[in-house]
Amino acid sequence: MSFLKRLFGTENTARCEPPQSAWGAISEKIATDFQNHRTNWFAHCVEIVQSRWKAIPNPRLAGEVEMVAKVYQCVWAFHFLGQQEYIRPENGKNFTALLFHRVCAGEAINACQQTLMRLSNNLAAGKGDDNFFMASRVAEAIAFTESPLEETMAIMPTLLDFTVVTYAIVANAFGDSATFHKLMMERSKR
Repeated sequence: MSFLKRLFGTENTARCEPPQSAWGAISEKIATDFQNHRTNWFAHCVEIVQSRWKAIPNPRLAGEVEMVAKVYQCVWAFHFLGQQEYIRPENGKNFTALLFHRVCAGEAINACQQTLMRLSNNLAAGKGDDNFFMASRVAEAIAFTESPLEETMAIMPTLLDFTVVTYAIVANAFGDSATFHKLMMERSKR
């Protein structure tokens, strides 16, 4: 049974869609909260690597690793939006495009779109290598080496928490406190 089905059941959980005039504020709140979450999560990943292997001279969430983390959050946010139906399916493309551009502001949009397609296709195919892709990019940025397998494997377990908090941020932005609290309870059990 999938994580979302176990957490929310199989009922249709359609909600009242916010008016389009509220989408800008909602997407901005999500983008801001995603940034804070990425920063905290990356710092946690740095702590994991430092505690196991070595001191890291200048770990920064920047460049490709930040772009990949932004897109990773978008992919899981889009998935969660579809599951929760905060936005009706016929309006989903418009809202997700707005959210994508808010979250990925300042990045090379073509690179973001290519990464989005890669991660979305992997998610749709159920491959799961999107997690390895994400963890390996973060590990490379932290360890300053190419393809650091041990560091990548140490970071992999943090991705479930990263995704759950991504979902919680979306739920909170849409004012869904019940789902937000369920997600945070699930997170605290880990």
